[in-house]
Amino acid sequence: SPLFQIDKVLRLLRDEAEDLIEFTEQSDEFLLALSRADSMAYSANFAGGSGKPTPPAVYIEKSKKEVIEMQRIAKSLTGLL
Repeated sequence: SPLFQIDKVLRLLRDEAEDLIEFTEQSDEFLLALSRADSMAYSANFAGGSGKPTPPAVYIEKSKKEVIEMQRIAKSLTGLL
């Protein structure tokens, strides 16, 4: 992921946040959304196995929704600095 180790940056920024608790909670949500987006994008690469395979487009769409959520959270985090 291009955001590899973003958690370290978020920890550094935590000290500058106006509301430490809210920033920490939002950071956790951001990292969870990142994990889900990465997982769905990874799954899209291997979709189409035996049985009734799920088309890759389904996983890509799920990943896209998580990226949109990450963008929303990132804007919120920026507002807390």
